[in-house]
Amino acid sequence: MRTLNEFERQLVQKLLQANTVGIPSLPAILDDRLRDVDIVRAQGHWEMHFDAQQFQANALVDGVRGIARVLVGAVHLLRELEANGLVILHDEAPFPNPARFGGLVQGQAAIPAQVYDARVNRLLDETAFSSILVQPGLIAYVRDGFRMPTEVRADNDLRMNRRNLRMAAWALVLSVVIGLWQVCLAYREIHYGKLQVEQTQQVQLDSAQFNTVLHRLETVCKNEGHHVVGDTSATMKTCSSKIHSRP
Repeated sequence: MRTLNEFERQLVQKLLQANTVGIPSLPAILDDRLRDVDIVRAQGHWEMHFDAQQFQANALVDGVRGIARVLVGAVHLLRELEANGLVILHDEAPFPNPARFGGLVQGQAAIPAQVYDARVNRLLDETAFSSILVQPGLIAYVRDGFRMPTEVRADNDLRMNRRNLRMAAWALVLSVVIGLWQVCLAYREIHYGKLQVEQTQQVQLDSAQFNTVLHRLETVCKNEGHHVVGDTSATMKTCSSKIHSRP
């Protein structure tokens, strides 16, 4: 189903309104647009009859063009709705004779204008007095914003795909954030581990230096005739006092 223009949507809304009070027809959905105008079946063609007092000169030209567009849009819309299974057209009675509908006051002088398009004449013959049976699909079509079920499903699928895409994007962002956080934690562990290794190496180095100094002090103390005691701190104090007391 193609996208309907504003005029066609108004006709469909009028069709549904008429359907609530009875079985609608083309004259019922066009009555408010045919004020002071009649649509008449003449010899082999249709004519538009305009009130001579209301339509003169330029107003008549504009009226003919306007009513012609209304007729063309209405009959083609009905055929399209029927082709899509939204309405059913059927004849409940023989074609009237004379055949006319509209809002022209009977007895008023009228100016006729012929409908020259052969297809519009044929469609008016087929639809002008047919009963229009509204199907549930038309009600759903209007309720869903003048969209067919396939269009509604396509829109729902599109919204679902967009939602899934947003969820996937957020999941990707979250995974990146978690990955960066894990990298930061790993860096901290490596950094602190390196500091601990450096501190351990420094302690080992200080211990080696201390043992070297202690060995030298013991050597000096032995050369001076002192005995080395087991307490290294005492030895350091004794030898240190001896060293500082030498001239």
